[in-house]
Amino acid sequence: MLYEAILVDRMERLAERSVALLETEDAGAAFFGFFAEIVDNASRMKAMADVLADAGVDVKAGMSEAGAAVRSAVEALLIRAQQAGAVREDLRLPELLALLGAACLAAERNQWEPGLRDRTLGVVFDGCRPQQR
Repeated sequence: MLYEAILVDRMERLAERSVALLETEDAGAAFFGFFAEIVDNASRMKAMADVLADAGVDVKAGMSEAGAAVRSAVEALLIRAQQAGAVREDLRLPELLALLGAACLAAERNQWEPGLRDRTLGVVFDGCRPQQR
């Protein structure tokens, strides 16, 4: 099905983009930029997933490999940003995925305009950064 292929393609592109970001000099900017990129894509991907689900397509089955690649990439970006001192050491993948999922859901449900998105992600990102002492 065309929509399913488009959705999988978008996930694969996100995974490819994250791999490219692993090579960038600024690990913190790569991590936070990728987080924001995922949130920006959330509403479009959710809309396509809803169309597929309404058509009886098991979206999760078709996305499992691409989703796993994105999760691995997010984890690699997290570890790299932590090693660079840009992200707090106690942030682990489960908490990060919870924050990411919540931000995606909020952006999708509330149709965030760019200013609100930037301010909200700024608060989330501040919580991800190492604590100043």
